Amino acid sequence: MLRCALARYLARPTPTLARSLARPMSTDEKTASDALNALGSVEDLDGIAEEDDEAYKPWMHLPPLASYGGGPRHEPLINVPPPEDPLLQFLASLIMKHGERAKARRVVANTLTHIFTLTRAPPLPILREAVLLASPAVKTMSHTHGAKIVHVPTALSEKQRTHYGLMWLIASSKSRVGRRLEERLAREMVDVVQRTHADRDKPPERQPGALGLKYDMHKFATVNRGGVRIEPGAARSMAAAAAASITAAHTESPAPVVDDTSAPP
Repeated sequence: MLRCALARYLARPTPTLARSLARPMSTDEKTASDALNALGSVEDLDGIAEEDDEAYKPWMHLPPLASYGGGPRHEPLINVPPPEDPLLQFLASLIMKHGERAKARRVVANTLTHIFTLTRAPPLPILREAVLLASPAVKTMSHTHGAKIVHVPTALSEKQRTHYGLMWLIASSKSRVGRRLEERLAREMVDVVQRTHADRDKPPERQPGALGLKYDMHKFATVNRGGVRIEPGAARSMAAAAAASITAAHTESPAPVVDDTSAPP
């Protein structure tokens, strides 16, 4: 019953609103009405609004997603190494101690900075070349046959070669001049590259540092090359493949061209 009485009270007209609707328009209302009549109809106002929307472009307006990546791409001015390079991660893992990986990553980054300071060249290609030059191709494994120990050379995979090269570079850098590891490691890598290119026309000889360790391992594997066992079938197939390659090289060589223009008629 109370609810019905409240509904009737809200439904009755308000005296103040009725008086405001019945009174004549004031001067301000007449001025606003005249201004709206001067503008024109509602359709004209819609057209003006559309033109304003087309002319207005907010400063934070973003182009459509399909337009990204379609412009010309320029090559970088300097070869900056990516932050997640596999070789740099491998080097950081070998340098890391007590699980302090962030510290090892800072050492690797400072090593690249020192290489750039010493050479004024992109550091990552120099680091890659130094690791490649210091990496061995074979290692020698010891096997026991009765009472005799036989050393057998074995080929290394790419990851094993990289591991040996990085470990030898880190070990050889301890004898370098410098207070910090990154400085000594940078000097060792630059020295490996420079010494290899300077002595490429000379006969191979033992050199200090990581190149000396590589030379010793290759020499020991060459001395014990007799311990490598090759099955008879594999030896015959290798000989046949070598003979086939020699025959193909002879057949593919072009025949000498005879110049008939100089011959008398």
